[in-house]
This record gives sequence, C-alpha cells and structure tokens, in this order.
Amino acid sequence: MTRDPWPADTLARAEKAITDLEAFWDRFRNSTTYGRQLELPKLQPIRRELVSVTEADSYALEHLTRLDDVCRQLTRSRQPSNFDESRVVVFGLGDVSNMRGWMAELGLVKDAVPPDLTR
Repeated sequence: MTRDPWPADTLARAEKAITDLEAFWDRFRNSTTYGRQLELPKLQPIRRELVSVTEADSYALEHLTRLDDVCRQLTRSRQPSNFDESRVVVFGLGDVSNMRGWMAELGLVKDAVPPDLTR
C-alpha cells in the first residue's frame, strides 16, 4: 500500500520546518551555554510543526524527543565532571540529520541531505 502524494502546502510546510530545525541546530550548537538557554524556547514551535507535518510519526517523535534531551543537556550551566560536550553535539546532529532523512523517506522533502551540503 503506497501513500497518496502529500498536498503541496504540506510539502512546503515540511521543507520550511526541516530548514528551520537545521538553522536552529546550527545556531544552538555554536552558541555559549547562555546563548543556548536563549535559543532553547525556539525549538518547541519547530518541533510542533514537524510533528504536525509528519502526522505524529513515531520515528520522528523519537528523534525529536532525543534532540530535545540533547538540547537540555547542552543548556545546563553546571555539567557533570564526565560530560563530553562534543559527543552530545554529535548525537544532536545525528537526530537532526535523521529527521531530514526520514522526511525524505516519507516523501515530505526532496533531499535526504540539506541542499547547502550537496554542493
């Protein structure tokens, strides 16, 4: 059973939402702890839009939940002594990349790789 093509407005919303997520992540990971605290509230509206356009797909929800957890870890002012920021950032990047890939698999976006990385 194949899914009917997505409506054009849904495709446009999906592309905007994933582009917004990628832009958020780029700003977030390159910020200081304080800057991350200021950026964190911007994730929730993006997350809601992604949940909406993917029709609350369980795989998308899983990655969005993990990304939310990563972001919260990275905003803590006091980290545990064994905290490895680079490792946590890699996990977050993986979740963002997996979201785009999954949305491409669902037919919501054209490319599994962000357009600026394909050049």
